[in-house]
Amino acid sequence: MSWIAIASDEARWIDRPAFAAALDVPGGRMERGTLLLETRLSPQAKPQVLMSYERGFPLAASLSVQVLPSGSIVLVTSREGEIFHTVIAHPGDGRAETLRLTLAWDAPRRWARLSVERPESGTIELRELAPPPPPFYEDLKALTLHPELCAIAPDLLFFALSDEIEPVGPLPTLAGSTPIATPNGYRRLENIRRGDRVLTGDGRAVPVLETVHRLVPARGSFSPVRLRAPYLGLQRDILVAPHQRLLIGGSEVEYLFGREAVLVPAHSLTHGFAGQAEDCGPLLCYHQLLLPAHDTLLAAGLAAESLYVGRLRRDPARLAASLLAGMPRDTIPEQHRAGHQVLGPFEAVTLVEARAA
Repeated sequence: MSWIAIASDEARWIDRPAFAAALDVPGGRMERGTLLLETRLSPQAKPQVLMSYERGFPLAASLSVQVLPSGSIVLVTSREGEIFHTVIAHPGDGRAETLRLTLAWDAPRRWARLSVERPESGTIELRELAPPPPPFYEDLKALTLHPELCAIAPDLLFFALSDEIEPVGPLPTLAGSTPIATPNGYRRLENIRRGDRVLTGDGRAVPVLETVHRLVPARGSFSPVRLRAPYLGLQRDILVAPHQRLLIGGSEVEYLFGREAVLVPAHSLTHGFAGQAEDCGPLLCYHQLLLPAHDTLLAAGLAAESLYVGRLRRDPARLAASLLAGMPRDTIPEQHRAGHQVLGPFEAVTLVEARAA
């Protein structure tokens, strides 16, 4: 299994069969799993409690997550007198952005991992630690379905629970149905395999080193964006993650920005008519391709960045926590970004309007 609970202002969902089986055992605990949450972070914000839950009968338990203006996270949990407390620092860079906290634990192995990521910049801090007391399933159900029983800060975008150890780090960003250009024509992304060849944005045929996919909660920085044809040269609509970046060139780019090409995050296009937030169910599966260099893919005619791993192979801890953990280190490339200007929402809308004129 995987994700069993998701809660946000828009919707609250649980995998009822999973909880029904777990709650058949009184005092049933989640011995292995992942808690993921996302929150807005402002450098001017005061320390705040993002989430707090406590109950005293019949089995005492509590959970508290606090975020500091610096980006540091304070996590405190308890169960029947057993207390767990930890802090992970993630220095801010002075910008208001989203922070993603992921706590994974495996009580039988006496292991846990806490990570803090900034989806906008792709930075991550992680540390391994002793596991917290495994939470009761009945508390997790109450926390998800009954917000009146807990304190939730307005800045908390969503939280989700999985009964698996979820990866962190570089993540896929394209829907599996996305048409990807290959030397033999377009193929659905989900049907492309390692060793196949795809066409880059500049027309080169390159091999696929690895394919990755991940099922994620369709909330926060995972909420899908529909990019609409025929804007930006799209041949058909495609679904992408908000932080999927698109490489756009042409005379309008040279005139407006004095560059041959610029990068546009998909979420910046939702402020105009080229993109819109897409409603979907609680979960969504994204896919991506790892190429030898950090090239673009032709996705339905639009140049979209492939999976970027940077120097991931040089960091054993980050590699082990990632979707590429099963890949031999010597087969993972080192990649460098081209240094293109990244447009903000206003600039992106201005560019789309200029190209549509």
